[in-house]
Parts: sequence; C-alpha cells; structure tokens
Amino acid sequence: MKTPLKHVLTLIAAGCALSVPTAQAQTDGAIQLIVITAPGGAADQFARMVGEKLSQALGRPVRVENKPGAGGNIASQFVAKAAPDGNTFLITSNNHNVNVSLYAKPGYSVDDLVPVVQIARGPSVMVVHPTSPFKSVKEMIESAKKTPLPYGSIGVGSGAHLVAECLKAATGAKLEHVPYKGGAPAVADVVGGQVPMVATTLASAGAFIKANRLNALAVSSNGRWALTPQIPTLGENGWPECSIETWIGMMAPKGTPAAVVNKINAEVQTLLRSAEVKEKMVPTGYEPVGESAQQFSAMLKTELDRTTKLIKQAGITAE
Repeated sequence: MKTPLKHVLTLIAAGCALSVPTAQAQTDGAIQLIVITAPGGAADQFARMVGEKLSQALGRPVRVENKPGAGGNIASQFVAKAAPDGNTFLITSNNHNVNVSLYAKPGYSVDDLVPVVQIARGPSVMVVHPTSPFKSVKEMIESAKKTPLPYGSIGVGSGAHLVAECLKAATGAKLEHVPYKGGAPAVADVVGGQVPMVATTLASAGAFIKANRLNALAVSSNGRWALTPQIPTLGENGWPECSIETWIGMMAPKGTPAAVVNKINAEVQTLLRSAEVKEKMVPTGYEPVGESAQQFSAMLKTELDRTTKLIKQAGITAE
C-alpha cells in the first residue's frame, strides 16, 4: 500500500529539520510557494491557481508568498537556501536562467534549484501605435537599419527584451532599448505615442490589440498563437532563431527527494489538464504546459545555453 504524500513529506521534513540547521522551518504543515514577482502578475496568478488546486489534491494548506526584487534574485536565493523537505517551492520564469548571466552576483546558481514542473508558456508580442508607418516587422527592421529606433520592453533581461535583442543581433538593426518596470507602463507609452515600439506580453497588450488601439507586428512563438491567430510569427518573417517564449515554472531546493518532485509534478500536471485551469489561463496570453520534470530540465538547459550566448553577445547587464 502506498504511503500518502503528506505522511512522506512529514517524515522528510522531520529529518531535514534535524540535519539542516539553517532550514526555513514550517510549523503549520503548509507548503510555501515563493513567487519572484509582486502580486498581480502572471507568475502570481498562476501560483495562486496552482496553490489552490494543489492544496485540495494534497489535503495540506498551500501558502503563496511574494518576494519581488532584484529581478527575481531575492525569491530565488530564499528558496535555494531553504530546507529540501518538500515544503518550499519557487514560482519563477525566464529570470532563473537569465539572471546568472545578467548579474555579477545573483546570489544563487542554476544548480541550487531543481526543476519540478513547467506551468505555462507564452510568447512576446511586438506592438506599435495604429498610426505607425510600420505594418510589419520587416518594415520596422529596414527602417531601424538606417535610423536608430527606440523600443520599450517590460524589463532588462525579460523574454520580450531578449526577443528584440535577438532581432538586433540577427539583422544589424539599430534598436535602442528603453526598459520599463512592467508591461503596463510600457504599453501605456506606446499607446500614448511616447515610444514607437514595445516588446511585451500578450497579457499586457492583448486588450489594446483587440480594441485596435495597438497594431501587433509579430509574436515570438514557434507557431501562430491560438489566442491571436491573425498575428504572424517572427519565424514567418525570417527569424525563427528569435522565437523566444516566456515560461513560468516551479522549482525546488537542491536535494529535494525525487519522489517528492515527481509527486508534485504529477499533481500539477493533472490540474493543468483540467478545463477550468485552461479556461482561466488562456485569456492571459499563456497556455498550460505540465510536462515531466525531466522535460522541463531539458528545456531549461537548452534555454540557458541560448540566453547566455545572447546576453554576452548583446552585452546586456542588470540596470
């Protein structure tokens, strides 16, 4: 007869509490989901969605705690130093791979955290004001080869920023980065005409695209995105190497038992397949993933190699 997960986790936690003096101890039996962003963003929304369903599945309270700051490094450091007892998990995004190249001292390494499950993925979108002379990415690039073009993004090292920098490297276009602290202010400025183009998420730009207040030039997904099938991809425009998607996933401290990782992975996969979760997630510009921990790990390695090379080539550093 299989031992219930909550009993397994209790035994693991008890052992780790004795062997790891610096462990972040849990006294109420709750699982912590530490989010790298402030409340309200996609990572936070999905953490709460997953947390609610995970609590129901495991019969244990799941607590979501936001630890924003330093581009996600604060939350990542916290979880990297937590006891590997199955009580503490990180909800993170591309920052996990990017920050180790972006920051001189991020305070953690990618090996300090083990992949549990990829929760969601979504493309970036390049948008311009409806009065813009650019009707396609190719037109924008050709213009930017001759005249420098400022563009906004949702932040230094974000997936959207890397998409634009990839285009810059691939074409020689003179794209000049204007970083914003999030999608909302970046979108507000392109709607208001303060910046000619913005690379952002569908979550922040989708409503403006639908209302014809912004024109979308391209998305960075491998294929046309189901939510916006009218928008061409960068691959269709000739730059498939710049198909960089934003991912959101769950990580655990190094040393967390494989049995715990696999159990949590299985539970999250199950909830991500539910119609209810999909209905809530898709309108945000993301889609559920829910592959195995091994598949998530393989994706992370591929992305780490690509983003590290791109960051060094573009000379991007934390600002």
